[in-house]
Amino acid sequence: MERELVADRSACEEVMDHTKQAYDLAHDYVKFADGDVEKDLFSFQKFENYWDYNDITTWKMIKRHIAEVQPRNVLDIGCGPGSWSLRIAHDFPEVEVTGIDYSPGQIDRALELMQNYDFDHRVRFNVADAIDLPFDDNEFDVSICLHDVLNHIPDYEKAIREIMRVTSKLNITSVHGPYGPPTFFVCSKESITSSEKDGNVVRFVDEDGEEYEVYFNPFSSGELKEGFAGYSEIIDCLGIDIFCYKCFDGREMNYASMFPHFDQLERNRCRELPFIDFAKHIMIVSSPLNGNGTGF
Repeated sequence: MERELVADRSACEEVMDHTKQAYDLAHDYVKFADGDVEKDLFSFQKFENYWDYNDITTWKMIKRHIAEVQPRNVLDIGCGPGSWSLRIAHDFPEVEVTGIDYSPGQIDRALELMQNYDFDHRVRFNVADAIDLPFDDNEFDVSICLHDVLNHIPDYEKAIREIMRVTSKLNITSVHGPYGPPTFFVCSKESITSSEKDGNVVRFVDEDGEEYEVYFNPFSSGELKEGFAGYSEIIDCLGIDIFCYKCFDGREMNYASMFPHFDQLERNRCRELPFIDFAKHIMIVSSPLNGNGTGF
């Protein structure tokens, strides 16, 4: 797949500003991404649509790797409304969590959502840029960068370098694959009235007439591994939600009864190369080389 990048620095900054504005405008993003957060953010007991399955399968991977590392702290890059940061704080009561996002609007929503819970000041949220992280080398034992964050960054190689610089033990990153279902990032597909794609820029309008412009560059599993190879030892690379979104989309079904079957299918196929790039998300788990004083 031929990669289209924004090479000019000023053009890069402009398209990133437009992406940030799209997420700033996304007032209902928490509801769109996580549903009834007060009831379902930690339970993972509802199986009403594809996104429930997506979150469950992603969380299973995150939770297992964090439990193995037993970190003191975790950095959530591109934290959005803070749902993954809060889930980690909830399930790992000894861990401090820092969430950062390029969008001030998303950080405001994360701070608002955090007020619903008591984590003894173990969670903090700040505005920051993934290509220039305001942290020391090896400051965090574990970092996560989930779903479409790297897809939105034209200079993604610099972001990977920065992420691995501040991580001492383990990073978990997932991206949107090249053949996954279409996404409108901050809005449900049903709310979109028109859309167009120009290179790696997606423009769309919602039912309220709000206009959005988002940079979006999908990755293949090979490109993702190549991006991380210079800065880390790759532990695992797999597809998340390889088949289920095609079955869930627009269909009436008993999601709870279907989940065990999809879960087994994922385990059997998620690491086979012919299938990975057709997943909704591609996840890579890696250990930074800078922990041994190399790679930077």
